[in-house]
Amino acid sequence: MTKIVATIGPASESEEMLKYFYNNRVSIARLNTTYNTHQWHIKIGKLAKKIGMERMLDLTGPKIIFGLMQKDQTLPTGYEFVLEKQQDDKKYPYTDKEGLVLPTAFDLTKFMKPDHQLLGLDGTVEIKIQKVSNSRVYCKTIFGGVIKSHKGMNSPDADFDIDFLTPEDRAVIESTIAEIRPEYCALSFVKTGEDIDRFHKYLKSVLKDKKITDYYPKIVIKVETKEAVAEKEMSNIVKKGDIVMIARGDLSLETKPLYVATAFDQDRLANESKKQGKPFIIATQMVENMINNPVPTRAEVSDIYRAVVINEADYIMLSGESAVGKYPKKVIDIMNSVIDEKIKRS
Repeated sequence: MTKIVATIGPASESEEMLKYFYNNRVSIARLNTTYNTHQWHIKIGKLAKKIGMERMLDLTGPKIIFGLMQKDQTLPTGYEFVLEKQQDDKKYPYTDKEGLVLPTAFDLTKFMKPDHQLLGLDGTVEIKIQKVSNSRVYCKTIFGGVIKSHKGMNSPDADFDIDFLTPEDRAVIESTIAEIRPEYCALSFVKTGEDIDRFHKYLKSVLKDKKITDYYPKIVIKVETKEAVAEKEMSNIVKKGDIVMIARGDLSLETKPLYVATAFDQDRLANESKKQGKPFIIATQMVENMINNPVPTRAEVSDIYRAVVINEADYIMLSGESAVGKYPKKVIDIMNSVIDEKIKRS
């Protein structure tokens, strides 16, 4: 029977809400380390355990993100601006003789080339690279939108060769793993089986340093890169994980045709996971409309149906819907309605 993974955030961090989740098929509380402090994750992780839920520590991974800004920045369509690696002595956004300057967490000059695409806010903001010079990337919006601090971006054209084990992920592991002992660690932006091997080696060294010998988490492999769904790598990645997460948000912006390829990759990954006997999670935007509205769209209900009935997913996952949405209980109820209907009709 399909179970639910729910991301915990301001909308669901209370004991009362976590109890409701637990009593309604939410078996795993997801702690998204891209947001909140280490102490917050420790606090919520302990509370979820007290209630009876398993915990998933979801690492950010080498995701390309905007840096810290003093305020959100609206970029009109056709607007030209500059990206640079965040500098500690500057406050962003700022304007100089070359125009508006926005920060990024990584130096993009190493990876971007003229005519490459950058996609932000789940692809709703499209940026075209005009030139790369010295320490700056010069850009123009094809479709504008609002840019916010620490929000991710993707490029289906570039190969971001960034260390899989980021300093931020190391800091999270080293400050929280012993405190909450999550049942699962989720690895983001896995490209090869070697990435998974490196993480195991690193985690074992951390646990050894902390003299922990009676604990080791299961590893959730988030499949969200074009490299991970390549024929030569996908089977190996599934083999090396304990659970597979079909992370459709970033995957849909990393593979071509954009947005379209992921629908086909979902079936490939589901079939490969079942072939190897690995549980799998289908994630991202399952009921996105319910972040702000009390009912799902018909398409969202069909998406849940496909995951539960056709793909036979072991888990379906909520992100913003349960973390920051206005109707976290209703979201859980909708997912359970589909699961219950499958059981009734079986």
